[in-house]
Amino acid sequence: MFFAVVARCPTFGGKHAHFDAAKAKAVPGVRKVFEIPALGTDMFYRRRHCGRRRLTWAAMKGREALEISWDHGAATSESTGSLHEALHSGAGKPGKRVRNDGDVDKALRLEAKRVEATYEFPFLAHATMEPMNITVHARKGEAEVWAPTQSPDWVQRTVAKILEVPENKVVVHTTYMGGGFGRRYMADYPAEAAQIAKVVGKPVQLVWSREDDMTHDFYRLRLAIRCAAQSTRMDVRLRVAHHRLHLHHFILAP
Repeated sequence: MFFAVVARCPTFGGKHAHFDAAKAKAVPGVRKVFEIPALGTDMFYRRRHCGRRRLTWAAMKGREALEISWDHGAATSESTGSLHEALHSGAGKPGKRVRNDGDVDKALRLEAKRVEATYEFPFLAHATMEPMNITVHARKGEAEVWAPTQSPDWVQRTVAKILEVPENKVVVHTTYMGGGFGRRYMADYPAEAAQIAKVVGKPVQLVWSREDDMTHDFYRLRLAIRCAAQSTRMDVRLRVAHHRLHLHHFILAP
């Protein structure tokens, strides 16, 4: 069996510009270094892979030795500060009204006690105790998968599509998992493992490091909410405006 890790672009939407695998291949135990192509929505972006026959540690050391430069794409100029500005600017603009009781705008202009507050929530990773991992054994016309997953049917469809075999020829063993919280619904790590298994032609276990897991999660949306409340006698009027930034469009930088 091969053990594999993936080198991924640190910015969403980025891709590799150039890589040299000579030093990675020189790491004892590293057998293969190759590209797995981008798959689009819900599967993240272009990346590289190192494979090893005995230990995940050797594959990780090979990844460290891999000389690679990235094309970071449009997200390279964004930062925590620019995202903060975009959020608060958006929260101050008119939004879609899903319910409108009375005349809130008129009430907020009255001379009475007014309270305003803006709440901001950051991107948050699921931070499951067990990082992403999966084992795929691709055979002629069929495959077997061992996966800590919350969506074995999605794993089955994804692996079948990439390996170009019928779905009923992919057997998925759902293992125990060290936390899920919705992160293990996604099919990005099964897709990577299937791509690797298709190339190496042997059973392969893909393991994410903790750094991989925190950097390449499907984060909870970053959110800003602006609230304004006005008290006129016993009545309270409330306006809430919010603005969200979605995962695939942005990246947090130091």
